[in-house]
Amino acid sequence: MKQPRALTEPERNVVLEVLRSSRFVDKAPAEIQAILLDEGTYLCSVATMYRLLRAHGETGERRAQPSTRHASSPNSSPPDPT
Repeated sequence: MKQPRALTEPERNVVLEVLRSSRFVDKAPAEIQAILLDEGTYLCSVATMYRLLRAHGETGERRAQPSTRHASSPNSSPPDPT
């Protein structure tokens, strides 16, 4: 049974659009909500933001990640001449 206060599909789409926007893509939902509240906007709870992201497989690292990582070699120092 659908919850009476559940977001509608258009409301969920608006929240996801905001979460995916270039302005917020590298921020956590709690930080996004704080910024929006400072601006006088309330979209939904932080838990709902996480729920929507999880439903779309987007709860991992939200910042852009390098495509490849190069292994760094350990620092080798010359032998002590003693």
